Amino acid sequence: MLQRRVFQEFTDAVQGADNEIAFAGVANRLAQALDYRWFTYLSLGEGKPEALSTYPLTWSEHYFAERYENVDPVVAASRAQTMPFFWGDGEAAQPVERGARRLFDDAASFGIVQGLTVPLSGPNGRVALFTLSTDEKRSTSFDQAEAMKLIAQMCGLRLHNGLCSRIERFMPGHVRGRALTARQRTCLAAAAEGHSAKEVARLVALTPRTVQHHFDEARRRLGAESLPHAITIALRRGEIA
Repeated sequence: MLQRRVFQEFTDAVQGADNEIAFAGVANRLAQALDYRWFTYLSLGEGKPEALSTYPLTWSEHYFAERYENVDPVVAASRAQTMPFFWGDGEAAQPVERGARRLFDDAASFGIVQGLTVPLSGPNGRVALFTLSTDEKRSTSFDQAEAMKLIAQMCGLRLHNGLCSRIERFMPGHVRGRALTARQRTCLAAAAEGHSAKEVARLVALTPRTVQHHFDEARRRLGAESLPHAITIALRRGEIA
């Protein structure tokens, strides 16, 4: 099945991405595989918005210069719900207020007319959006639309987790720059050499339960999905050698 293959290829590629260019390439290939022209990942929280996108640079600069994130009905819808949704001609998230209508008119002038957005939540009211968009008006059957929403949601979540754990400007404020403790580094370094939790416990004179606690805390601090993922992130950041 095409969508299953697309999802598996995307997942494998995200796991190996370690910089913004790599993440952008992975997301762009997904957009093309699903027959969309552009993708954008927009993170909104404290401070200025952060985005990774294949939109024309002139559009991205215009969007933020006009502070459109404050009137964008797609952003508003993403704050109010958790399920993916379509927007644009004949879809949900249609503009009503004057500023929002101007935003959609400006977007159309750049060829951006329809899209699919996945809302993604974070701590402390932080919200992110993963959007696939196109310059063509299109219609799909209900089954096709639901299948597209599902794969976009699964892929968007993996992109979100990858960016938030490996790219500093997308990390939540309470995680950004947080170092591991000496014990956490010691346990991860031993695990990186292939030692089990019981073996690490003997090496560092701790109980296996305490070692597992250090593993879990290191994973949490690094935003990792598993112990091998935590080791990869720690090695990349220079926390362990």
